[in-house]
Amino acid sequence: MKNNVAKVRVKLFGGLQEAFQEREGEIELERASNIRELLDLLCNSYERRQKIFDQSGQIRSDVNILKNGRNIYFLDGIQTELKEGDIIAIFPAIFGG
Repeated sequence: MKNNVAKVRVKLFGGLQEAFQEREGEIELERASNIRELLDLLCNSYERRQKIFDQSGQIRSDVNILKNGRNIYFLDGIQTELKEGDIIAIFPAIFGG
């Protein structure tokens, strides 16, 4: 981590790729951050917010988020801390065909 900036890689799957118009990207976070702050950065439009968050502002039940291959549900949920080099995968619960 340099100058209080951490880069994390974000991978999107399924219908989320269309809404976010990319499959994979790198996000720079300016300070010690967590999943909530990352999602707030990513969800910069109404359509994108609807894909990730429910009406109450919680992560939708049909969205899974993994940090380095582990579901954040088994970590600290939306408060899971992010560090330099983390890989975040976001995908719909029903993915595949």
